[in-house]
Amino acid sequence: MIMKKVVLSAVILTAVLMSATAQTKKAMPLKTAQMSSMDMSSPTAKGKWLLGPALSISSDSDDDGTTTTKDTNMGFQSEIGYFIADDLSLGLSVAFGMEKSKVDGVDDGKASILYVLPTARYYVPIASKFKFLGKLQVPVGSIKSTLQNGNEVDVKSTHFGVQVIPAFAFFPSNKISIEMTIGSLYFDSSKTGDYKRNSFGLDLFNDNDHTAVINSPNLGVKWYLGK
Repeated sequence: MIMKKVVLSAVILTAVLMSATAQTKKAMPLKTAQMSSMDMSSPTAKGKWLLGPALSISSDSDDDGTTTTKDTNMGFQSEIGYFIADDLSLGLSVAFGMEKSKVDGVDDGKASILYVLPTARYYVPIASKFKFLGKLQVPVGSIKSTLQNGNEVDVKSTHFGVQVIPAFAFFPSNKISIEMTIGSLYFDSSKTGDYKRNSFGLDLFNDNDHTAVINSPNLGVKWYLGK
């Protein structure tokens, strides 16, 4: 079921973005042959590839005077994409991570997380070596909890959603960029057994429990390949 959702999401995402690109090209006046295409030395020119990892680590502690609770999240994403037009790429990301919580220093919760995310990126130059980056992702995944409230459990939930993620990319050269995302605007639909939940919101600082691996700010590196 998860793979069917991934394929369907990728098809929908591709169709929407291809349509948007076609409409944009129709709306833009054709000035000269030189201005109609980006210099292929640009890292985000049509026909190039991007790939690379991103890492997110977050920790939150709460002390109410009686108990101390600490939550820790770690996530890793790997992404590959292809530029179907200048500054516009389509690709796929895989994200996995873990979540742990402790109460007064004793393990209270543990969960492992896995997502597959069809991804679209659009870059907007803001300086010679800086670009603003908007990402649209369709996360499909599962979360398995093995410890809840200090008790061993075996609980699995499935998730499906949509994310809009702002980011900034610094290009020290035309072959590499360093990226920083700034949270996300998200919709998440989850199911655990017979229980279903839909949530929507703006997550800037890891406010959303189990989806923090893909929603919280992260730091990444991307390589740009091609002639």
